[in-house]
Amino acid sequence: MKAYLFVLIIMLGGCSTVPLTYNPDSLNEDELARVTTLREAKVFGNKYNAWIEYVWNDHNVEITNRNAFWDNMLGGVHLPPGRYKFQVSCVNGSYEGHTEAKFSLEANKEYQLSCNIGKGENIFGMSIDTSAGLSIREVQ
Repeated sequence: MKAYLFVLIIMLGGCSTVPLTYNPDSLNEDELARVTTLREAKVFGNKYNAWIEYVWNDHNVEITNRNAFWDNMLGGVHLPPGRYKFQVSCVNGSYEGHTEAKFSLEANKEYQLSCNIGKGENIFGMSIDTSAGLSIREVQ
């Protein structure tokens, strides 16, 4: 019984860290760009995890084929070189923001997406998170 419960928890839990590969032209693995997300949130922390929700190609065709209701968000994707639009969820356990941005990717390079959280103040003058942005950097 414990084994079944463990399998159920694994199946229902969390987001996918296995990268999705979109390779319609059957390029070699070293010809693809690799995009991962920065996940640094901790319990009771104020940092955000980035999770890929959707990716569109330069023809505005959604290529991740995710169903928002059934499918987990992605921790990474492998893509042919080109320009892509990413929709990312920025989550820290208490708050969640969604943001989109377009980036150009080169072959055989690794990139990391991260959330940029805008700060503001509430009516009591306390610092609060007000917006989510997206940035990308090449990983050496």
